[in-house]
Amino acid sequence: MSDFRTYDPVEFFTRLVAPTYKEYLAEPLLRHRVKNAVAQLDTMAERMWHWWHERDPARVAHSRSARRYREYLVASVCPDFQLVWDLHDSHKHVELTRGERIVRCHIPVGDMAVF
Repeated sequence: MSDFRTYDPVEFFTRLVAPTYKEYLAEPLLRHRVKNAVAQLDTMAERMWHWWHERDPARVAHSRSARRYREYLVASVCPDFQLVWDLHDSHKHVELTRGERIVRCHIPVGDMAVF
């Protein structure tokens, strides 16, 4: 068993992303479920880059940084990933002021969150 710092991408997905996403699907209107799922999905991209950039750079499109890898994901793999990235960043930073973003700020409303 590895510790969280050395989870390979499959293990990270299995142990952290999949259960969090399953919890979100069970209660999709709960703010913390949404935020946790989005955070794990975005973190997965970061973890992928850290795992692969030295082991097999082609797996992360030879990206120079985790940010560049996310940009590659949006441009070439899944444009919807921009929403995941923005939701996580807007929760973390409150307001996004740089770059092309789908979501610019996070505004909590009752038990729901309006992004």
